[in-house]
Amino acid sequence: MKVEVKEITSVKKSLKIEIPQEVVSGEFALAYSKLKKTVKIPGFRPGKVPLALIEKKFGAAVEEDVLRKLVPDYYQKAIKETGISPVEYPSFDQMKARKNAPLNFTATVEVRPVVLLSDYKNLVLTQKKINVTDEDINKTLEKIQDEQGPLETCSDDHAVVSKDFVTIDFEGSVDGLPMARGSAQGYTLQIGSNTFLPEFEDALLSKKKGEKFEAAVPFPENYQEKEIAGKTVAFKIDVKEIKEKRLPKIDDDLAKDVGLPSIDALKKKIHQTLEDQQTSQQEHDQKRVLIKKLVELHPIDVPSSMVEREIHNSLGSLQKSGPQEVDSAAFHKEYEPLARERIQGQFILDTIAEKENITVTDQDLDAEIKSMATASRISQEKAREMISQQEGSLEGLKSRIKQDKALNRVYSLAQFKEEGEKS
Repeated sequence: MKVEVKEITSVKKSLKIEIPQEVVSGEFALAYSKLKKTVKIPGFRPGKVPLALIEKKFGAAVEEDVLRKLVPDYYQKAIKETGISPVEYPSFDQMKARKNAPLNFTATVEVRPVVLLSDYKNLVLTQKKINVTDEDINKTLEKIQDEQGPLETCSDDHAVVSKDFVTIDFEGSVDGLPMARGSAQGYTLQIGSNTFLPEFEDALLSKKKGEKFEAAVPFPENYQEKEIAGKTVAFKIDVKEIKEKRLPKIDDDLAKDVGLPSIDALKKKIHQTLEDQQTSQQEHDQKRVLIKKLVELHPIDVPSSMVEREIHNSLGSLQKSGPQEVDSAAFHKEYEPLARERIQGQFILDTIAEKENITVTDQDLDAEIKSMATASRISQEKAREMISQQEGSLEGLKSRIKQDKALNRVYSLAQFKEEGEKS
């Protein structure tokens, strides 16, 4: 076998491969030998069909079979011999196989970039002083107070005010025709929650239990459901019940309701939780900055196919997250720089992991699967099964864990300065 590598770009290679004539001829001979034993042509006994007739009748199919067998095999041999690391399937030029000639073909493939590491140790990161204020604690206490407050039915003469919970039946119509998905019975919403358009919720203010009324609600031009965007919907509304929340006092009893002995113990726990959240968020932000610094230190080209795949996957996730339409072209243009940076960061972290002898253990994998299972509220066995069913997902997960460990290593080697402090 002969292999000649041509560099198209730093991440795209062309491999000119020659398969020896004797190998090609041997495959043709083997294929025709098998055919001769099994082919049936009128006027000839089995095994007695002339080779020339078989070649004329089945030559194209045999050539295709030879190509299908030899080309992938010798491509893999060429990859191994040259040490190239492809990141996608190759594209092949048009090939012709002849039984008495060598087979020449060209494979074009994108490859992993070579990362020449600069000094990634002692990178400087800015950090803020973690500060949990009394206002932060009081806001959290108010949220707990609201969560623990029971709903109580109001008297029949109570008029709806902001923050009340109102149970209604409603029907919506546009131009006299019923609106699709525009009606419900026994629906409860809190006034001021912005669950519905403000005009709808405002129409319920001052209403009492048992009242039936109509409200014309204009929908904005950019509303996600195009059939009613920019139109006015006529709603028939029937107020069935009104409830208000009775807020408990912020005292020891409230603390006991959430499993703590006193209000002081609750405040202490809130302080620690908020402090941990701020620390975690700051570390997350610092690591994003660290990736940018690593990319700036290591300007590398990346395979366009990987960037496109990253954009495609992100666009797919966005489209699944809600009913809104996404402008694919605009998304591609806006997200492309971020996708490129992410791929660059992955290659750099892979190289750092190799230099630092970072590996992924079974314990690392188990811990990550446990975390994913907890987040998705499924069993670890189910999480592992779902990952295994997706082609390449387990290896992809291992790769992500290794990159995370490499990033943690670089983060542990970084130097930190307080915000506003001079370098």
